[in-house]
Amino acid sequence: MRTVEPVLHDQAQEAFAAHDALGFVCSTDNHRALAIVFNNLFTLRAAGIYEQALLEQADRDRLRAAGALLPPTRPGSRTFAQAANGKREGGEAEASEP
Repeated sequence: MRTVEPVLHDQAQEAFAAHDALGFVCSTDNHRALAIVFNNLFTLRAAGIYEQALLEQADRDRLRAAGALLPPTRPGSRTFAQAANGKREGGEAEASEP
């Protein structure tokens, strides 16, 4: 487990055995969350938790904390952070559908 600190190996193994995608991804820091999913892609798929682990590593809080990763390419486009917060370019909130 290259992406997990030795002190957290047991936590990662227990989370994996319990099919706990969030617990597995949280066994590393934010900077290595995608790496832990990528490095364990086939094992996570075989266990049936790959998609959930992928979603957990890219959750709204992480996207919001990352800020504007890519500049908007056209009027009305959104950055990842704006999409996570439900806002369009210029700061106006999107209308939510019932």
